[in-house]
Amino acid sequence: MAPFNLTLVPRCTDLSPALPPALPSSIDMTDCSHICMIVCSVFQLPLQALFQAKRGSAHQALARQYAMYLMHVCCGMSFSDVGRFLGRDRTTVSHACQVIEEHREREVIDWSLNVIEMSLTMMRSQQNGAIE
Repeated sequence: MAPFNLTLVPRCTDLSPALPPALPSSIDMTDCSHICMIVCSVFQLPLQALFQAKRGSAHQALARQYAMYLMHVCCGMSFSDVGRFLGRDRTTVSHACQVIEEHREREVIDWSLNVIEMSLTMMRSQQNGAIE
């Protein structure tokens, strides 16, 4: 995996055409969008790779698992809401979170998740005007 560079992550764009209509209003779509863009940047994948109906390559599936895990952990979304957001079943999200949690024992996985979580925090700060 190439080194992560936050300057390569695009600013949040409107994902509304790809989003399901029935998500609770308490879910921060900006955070979900940021997670998707950061994960795709880290994995060097197009944004559409997370939303495609088929599993795709193992690399794409792992990226989607990262996104599912981060949406659940960082945004507090339920498995059902994450599944609706990414077009997957809640049991798939549950499995993804289990897989990523088990892999966090590996230093490189834990490090990459920490980098993504820090990037999300930085993007939130930028959005709130704390970092110029």
